[in-house]
Amino acid sequence: MANGFITLKNGDDFFTRWTEYDMIIEIAISELNEMKNGGNLASFLKTRIPKNKDGNGGDSFLNDEGDFVQRTLDTRELEKSEQLLFWKSLQIGKNKLLKLGKEYSNLNPERIIELLDMQNMISKASNNLKKLDT
Repeated sequence: MANGFITLKNGDDFFTRWTEYDMIIEIAISELNEMKNGGNLASFLKTRIPKNKDGNGGDSFLNDEGDFVQRTLDTRELEKSEQLLFWKSLQIGKNKLLKLGKEYSNLNPERIIELLDMQNMISKASNNLKKLDT
């Protein structure tokens, strides 16, 4: 059952199990920490997954302050520069995952590939619509 959601720029949701959602966000955090200007977004993304995985399954978890946090990320709420960093971090992470496998992450590569394919398809459609408007 899906209980982790990433909303793309057209409003469509990529949905997956909470474990896979957490791993995708962890990949983004790891790669953002290696990027110039990625630290602020990495810090924000750390609030979207639990620090301690024990007992924090499902569509939400309790954070350190005792608040429930939903396993959702709406990329439309990120600044444009943050959106670019987020997608770049996942592209780099996908390449590392395909090369290194479980040494890098336990995420099934098909999940990150599917997410990036959805994003690329939406971006291409958006660009084509912009060309039609001109």
